[in-house]
Amino acid sequence: MNNYGKSAIRAVELIQSGEVPYTEDAWKKATTEFFTIKTKACPRSAFLGLCEAGLIKDVHQIHIKQPLKNTINKDHAIEAVQLLTENEDYASYKSLQLWRIIMLGNQKSHNFQMDVVLALWNNGMISPAKTYIMA
Repeated sequence: MNNYGKSAIRAVELIQSGEVPYTEDAWKKATTEFFTIKTKACPRSAFLGLCEAGLIKDVHQIHIKQPLKNTINKDHAIEAVQLLTENEDYASYKSLQLWRIIMLGNQKSHNFQMDVVLALWNNGMISPAKTYIMA
């Protein structure tokens, strides 16, 4: 698991413990534990998007300080959860493999969004029974 996956898990732990009340602040704090450089925006958007969609266990709307504007990374993360819910075999895929399935042949670069999704999924932090419809 890479540092973006570890950051996502840590951010959820910070929220669930009550140590940090908001998802954005939890992400910032968690990433400073694993990175000494500025982090990418794509994994952040994937994480915040999953939280906002209500797909993370014990993370609720009261934990959202400011909603994300619609981002493609949020949509990709939600789509990945839908795929995992339909076929749990995807949980054993590497992040790049899952990314390629979501991209349907589009050569768009992977920027660690699926590392966030897979880390949360494989650590039981995603509520797969929840259905989310993308706008």
